[in-house]
Amino acid sequence: MKFRTTRWAPVLIGLTWLFAPPEASAAIVASLVPAETSLAAGTATTIDVFITSNSDDQLDSFSIELAISGGDGLRFSEVQRETHIQDSRYVFANRSGSESFGLSAVTNDGPSRLAVTDLSVDERGDAFPRDLEDQNWLLATIDLTALRPGDFTIDLLDSSSFFDDSVQPISFTPDRVSLTVAAVPEPTTVTLITAILIGGGVRAHRRHRRAVSVRTRPA
Repeated sequence: MKFRTTRWAPVLIGLTWLFAPPEASAAIVASLVPAETSLAAGTATTIDVFITSNSDDQLDSFSIELAISGGDGLRFSEVQRETHIQDSRYVFANRSGSESFGLSAVTNDGPSRLAVTDLSVDERGDAFPRDLEDQNWLLATIDLTALRPGDFTIDLLDSSSFFDDSVQPISFTPDRVSLTVAAVPEPTTVTLITAILIGGGVRAHRRHRRAVSVRTRPA
């Protein structure tokens, strides 16, 4: 899916803050879950964003921001597949405004920062909020590309926003996760290691054959 600017996101957020400054009582807890915490340079991986809540408030829209720190060796993939929208665990599964309006849910702001935005709608395009209480809902699946070795962190930024069915902002707890990108061994190193292993196996096989020969030799 090609990136397109999420056209309705700024309007949605602006109107929400204009008409509903007080925060609701809900407490959303976000968690970042990488597919793997250690990967090799030149490979790709994903990270899932989940949320849950200890309140009975309902989520009607969100706009979250993620950022990578630690250098340019790890970056958000230029093309995001947005597979979370079709995932049954997605918070707005079968009620995604991005899907209904044909808009990209993910917007890249350079290789180390991106935003994910969506709101819930029914088949007529009306608000259709999701009850978050005591359930773990998928908010996004983000594609990452590892380029160079290093240690990196990914943050769900506190500039992210969640809004309930009364169009009031919901408080939330952000999260951070660490990832390590390891160097890929040079081809000569791989060849040397392979040769050592093969040589060791050949020597062990020869020793075994000699030992069997000695045991079976006639007296």
